[in-house]
Parts: sequence; C-alpha cells; structure tokens
Amino acid sequence: MLLMMLLSFSLLACGSDTEKEGTDTNTASQEAGNEVVNPKVAVESELVIPADYEPAFPQVELKKWYLTDYVYEGRSMKADKEDTPLISIGNGKLSGNSGCNKFSADIALQADGTLSLGEIASTKMLCQGKMTQETRIYDLLKAANSYSVNKIFLEISGDKGQLSFRAAYTPQPDTAE
Repeated sequence: MLLMMLLSFSLLACGSDTEKEGTDTNTASQEAGNEVVNPKVAVESELVIPADYEPAFPQVELKKWYLTDYVYEGRSMKADKEDTPLISIGNGKLSGNSGCNKFSADIALQADGTLSLGEIASTKMLCQGKMTQETRIYDLLKAANSYSVNKIFLEISGDKGQLSFRAAYTPQPDTAE
C-alpha cells in the first residue's frame, strides 16, 4: 500500500514529458483552438515591418505568396485548397501558415537567386489530414537554397524539391465608365 502511494505521488510530482517539451497533446486544448508555441523560439504570425522599410527585393518582399503546388522527392503535388499554405517575406524574416500551424524563420535573399533560411519555429497544433503536407513544406524550406520570381510567381528550390507560390491577387477598382 505504501509503495503504491509513493509511486502515485512521484508520478504526480514529475508531470508529463509533453508539458516539459512544450508540445500539445491535450485534446481539450486542441479542440479549444489553443496553440502551443515552441518555447525556444518565438513564432511571428505576421511580418513586423517598420514604416520606413525599403525592401531590397521588392518583387519578393511584402507580398502574400500562396502555395499552388510542390515537388517533393520527385513527385509533383497540388497544395491543399482548403486553408491554403502561404508565406510572406520582409525585413530578413519569412513568416507563414502551413495550412495548420504558423511558422517563421530568418531568411537571407541574395541578388544571384540564392537564399539561406534559419531555424523554423512553429506552433504545435495537430490538424487532421494536413500534417503530411506541413511536414513536406518544412522539409522543402529547410533544404531550400535558391529562388526565382516574376511578378506573380515565386519558386523556392533545394535538394529535396521545389515549392511554387502565386502572389495574392487584389482586384483593382474599375475606373472606366
């Protein structure tokens, strides 16, 4: 009896490993829509850009880029149309949404079309049916080393494959009468 009480007390005192690691496995928390952030790195859900910021790469920066398709390990796949993944780049930061979790990383773009990406920080929600695509997006971003852009398309490439994005379309008001 005493042994059972000691064992119960020690389990309660230790807490769970998931609480210590900062991961979210509590279904009540997930159902409530709460997000748990990796405590080691802050996740920026939106770019924070100073008002006087002048983008070094105006064709890439300060736009919302929506994922259209990607090539992963030689296989071409269309992006999920529901909760379309997107990224924004500006002021040395990349931020985005994988269709489930928000993420951010430091990014350095070069004029020769190369790029380097820092460690990706992300929230830790579990979204049924979206985690495979999210894992692939993160893998492709981590391996990315180059980009190409025109007015409406951005491609980010690396050893594992390629991500293809389309810029957000904003309809212009019709001025003709």
